[in-house]
Amino acid sequence: MKHRIVVMVLSGLIGWVAGVAVLSLLAIADSPGWYLSHPLEAFQSGVSGSLTYALPPILFIACTAVALPARISTGLYAAVAIGWLALIFGWWAHNAVSYDGAFPWWGFRRQFLFVLPAPLSCALAFALSLRRLLAVGNAGAR
Repeated sequence: MKHRIVVMVLSGLIGWVAGVAVLSLLAIADSPGWYLSHPLEAFQSGVSGSLTYALPPILFIACTAVALPARISTGLYAAVAIGWLALIFGWWAHNAVSYDGAFPWWGFRRQFLFVLPAPLSCALAFALSLRRLLAVGNAGAR
């Protein structure tokens, strides 16, 4: 059990780092002039964005993986990450719709589609590293 928890923590850390990297790259893609001249702020933007978009689904996925002894599919990890992003966007869109009265399609592109690679990369990095670390641990136990 101790080995499994260590593997979950390492996989969660790898997933979080993937989220920070993708969010930093998204910040650079959004405003290249500013972030290329201030590269530390791109990293800070990635870290602060990861606290909202990457860390909660990674924590949920890691706790689920510890609690369930069966192997969980990568698609389920991705679904949890997309569900978390949809929840954040839904909360934002609800406020925008109640204020303007129309669905903010520009916000869907900006707040959902633009950020979508971050939770997906977190889930993929977590799932692949978890699968690899568990396989290495099981091979070493034999």
